[in-house]
Amino acid sequence: MSETFQLREFEPKGSHHIFLDTNVLLYAFAPLAEYKVDIQEQITKFFEVCKSVNANLYVTSLVLSEVSNVVIRDDFQAWKIKPENARKDKFKDHYRQTENYKEIIDFLNSVNKNIIKLASPFPDDFQLLDLDKIGKMCYNGDFNDCYFLEIAARKKWMIFTRDNDLIHHPLREVPVITNLKY
Repeated sequence: MSETFQLREFEPKGSHHIFLDTNVLLYAFAPLAEYKVDIQEQITKFFEVCKSVNANLYVTSLVLSEVSNVVIRDDFQAWKIKPENARKDKFKDHYRQTENYKEIIDFLNSVNKNIIKLASPFPDDFQLLDLDKIGKMCYNGDFNDCYFLEIAARKKWMIFTRDNDLIHHPLREVPVITNLKY
């Protein structure tokens, strides 16, 4: 396992290449993280410092997909527990037809544009990744986490995350930056 850096002690440099994991983007850009403002502030300050020193930040389409799916799923859960939606529990049949859904999609379109202003979109070069290696890594984590670890290892990037599965993955070959206590 590679190094783990505490966010408060890490100084980004222009030579750094950092992959942004979904969870840090959710804290910075999504409404469901509002209850932990101190964490949001730590993450957004880190992003500001990275930009000021021209550190290279990256995301993939899979990260944007995960951000969108988490926000939509969270909004759907909140929507369906409202008394007026008591019998409307089907995502595709009931929720997708609502103004609420349209509003969350508009919000996510804005979020995705802001993420792309922060981080360079990276084509994941799926055809070059070692799927056997990712498959072996999946014994200790979910597919997306292992996929991100393999992309970062191939490119020699660091990962900024709040995901304990990534931080403690026994086959992790890249440094991680986190504001979790470990």
